Amino acid sequence: KDSRTSITKICNAMSDIQGDMTAFKSLLGEFPQYAGSAPRCETGPANVLSVLVLQDYSDADQDSLAQSIEQLLARSLPDLEKADVRRVSFIVSKDGKADKTTYSLPSVFTFREKADFKEDHLYRDIEPTVSYQLDMLRLGKNFTLNFLGDQLSPSGQIYLYKASPKASALAQDKKANKAPRIFARAVSFINDFSAGSFEQLLIE
Repeated sequence: KDSRTSITKICNAMSDIQGDMTAFKSLLGEFPQYAGSAPRCETGPANVLSVLVLQDYSDADQDSLAQSIEQLLARSLPDLEKADVRRVSFIVSKDGKADKTTYSLPSVFTFREKADFKEDHLYRDIEPTVSYQLDMLRLGKNFTLNFLGDQLSPSGQIYLYKASPKASALAQDKKANKAPRIFARAVSFINDFSAGSFEQLLIE
């Protein structure tokens, strides 16, 4: 039977693991496959690593932060393979507003083994466990997607994407509109979802 493990590490700052490569290697060493105490999954890497960073970063730092994480993972590819890791997620605290009466959801960066642990930018700021609910894979079959940004509202998290039809999709339907379009996807925080709450989320 395949062994699948999920590990969560809490760090005060990115420097806790970026400044010391042995620290990140030691973290990967906690997976049983790394030491050989469990076999690797026969169907491919199955383990998941989540790193929570408590230090605040601003929105302006997101791209540079993602690049620095990619560099860390690129240097650790042999160890990630040895640990049989499928996905690495970094959840990083984001600066709130100056008045401190509201708080931003953390930034989320997702790196998958199938992409050589480069960021899956379409899923930025989306919790990996709910990303499938946005149906991005189905959209990606017919459109080239570009992430435009997200917005937190009282009712949920809204995500905007620019979608340009792929040539393969246009070839199947000669009458299809070739113009790009905007798709909005939302994750609702409302337990008792209704037509009224849908309208509220749509307006926001």
